[in-house]
Amino acid sequence: MKCFPKEISPRPDSARNLYLCMNYAQFKKWLESKRKELAHFASYYEDYTIKNYRAATIATEASQHAANLHLHELMRVWGEQAEVSEVDRYLVECLGAIPEPESDTLTPPEIAGQLSVSNDTVLAWIRNGELKASNIAARTSTRPKWIVRKAELDTFLKNRQPETNGKRSTKIESSFKRYST
Repeated sequence: MKCFPKEISPRPDSARNLYLCMNYAQFKKWLESKRKELAHFASYYEDYTIKNYRAATIATEASQHAANLHLHELMRVWGEQAEVSEVDRYLVECLGAIPEPESDTLTPPEIAGQLSVSNDTVLAWIRNGELKASNIAARTSTRPKWIVRKAELDTFLKNRQPETNGKRSTKIESSFKRYST
């Protein structure tokens, strides 16, 4: 079941497809820019048909972005025209529904700094499955963007068997002591 039309704007296919896949931070910036655009449209144009058509287009795009980000409670079906004030309220609702970044997460460079190892070492642990991480990059991104929950890092450090013959084990053991205190 489709809740929104496939053609949502006059942009070329390539630009539209790249534009539709975004993360929460990008969606938040996009919503803020569209609220400004909507306010400009409302004050600049006298013709309600033009204003309401553009407002409906923005609302439909926002609904599509929300669906792509699995924010299903924000999905709406918009007609060809919508009141500017109604769409502005909807955009504010969308902004309020975007989850805040989790404070209990770390990035690989942060982990590398805490454990006094290289960023490549942390990425190798993630690739090997030793350290559980989540990829939060946009779907169209070719590079992963990893985050690690602090609980997963704690589990990794507790389960990690330090090597007995090398400087690396001393680094990790001392870093573990420093991290856990």
